[in-house]
Amino acid sequence: MKNDWILDVLADLKSYAQMNALPKLADQLAEVADTAAIELTSMERKARPVHGERRILGDNTGKARIR
Repeated sequence: MKNDWILDVLADLKSYAQMNALPKLADQLAEVADTAAIELTSMERKARPVHGERRILGDNTGKARIR
């Protein structure tokens, strides 16, 4: 996963929350990390070519890039 750095950041934030008596925040960060992992996995699956085809992905600017 090329964007898995976000999972490390969320884990660090969760650890901080746990060490500083912020249990509700720690719980929410755990849920956010789970959601992020699911979405990152989904993004990678969508970006993979199927049977040698090239996939065209759009971005927020309306431009397309080929992968």
